Amino acid sequence: MVSSVFLGNFFYTYDNGTGTSCGTGSEWDVCTNRTTMTFNYTQCATIIAYSDAEVFCVASVASSNVIYLTVFNNGIVDSVSFYRFTCMTISTSGSSLSVSLQKDKCDKGQSPTVRPTGGALATLTPYSFEGDSSMEDTSTAIASIIGALIAVLLTIIIIVVLFFGYIKFKKKNKKTHPEEITGPRVGSEWSNDYTALTNWENGLRSEKNLKK
Repeated sequence: MVSSVFLGNFFYTYDNGTGTSCGTGSEWDVCTNRTTMTFNYTQCATIIAYSDAEVFCVASVASSNVIYLTVFNNGIVDSVSFYRFTCMTISTSGSSLSVSLQKDKCDKGQSPTVRPTGGALATLTPYSFEGDSSMEDTSTAIASIIGALIAVLLTIIIIVVLFFGYIKFKKKNKKTHPEEITGPRVGSEWSNDYTALTNWENGLRSEKNLKK
């Protein structure tokens, strides 16, 4: 699949070493099909990417703000104007792209802003830009999942804090009001206490009478 920065419909200038061609009105399409690039040779006849108007994207790798893209030409191959593979290095500047192209394979240190020896240099400006909505959707989904997990975690923490707070409150309340544990004194207990007190008073009176 084409790198997300390349998803769009562009006009371009193209320098293959014999001068700069194309420009406004040209068409480099990476929008209709996200696995291919097509070049409108009716609008500009300069051969692009050493191909017969269409290439298939094989592999894309990003490194240090540079994208390396290999494309495959399934059409004519004569090893003069048309080659089976083309290496592109790509960098962005605002919405525009700078692309260097080399037939067969990438050059060591191939820069997207410098025409490689025997290669070509293109500057693409979008008519329309698609972007990679699938990546955006994935990022949104991941963010939603993370948000939901955080909300669940916070809810669990709040429940645990409230539970232990309630337990602590109950223990403190029992220490302050022990009658909640033992219960209030019932009538029979008060009656027994009264009987004991009466017996004690009667005993005191008996002792006094004996002394007399």
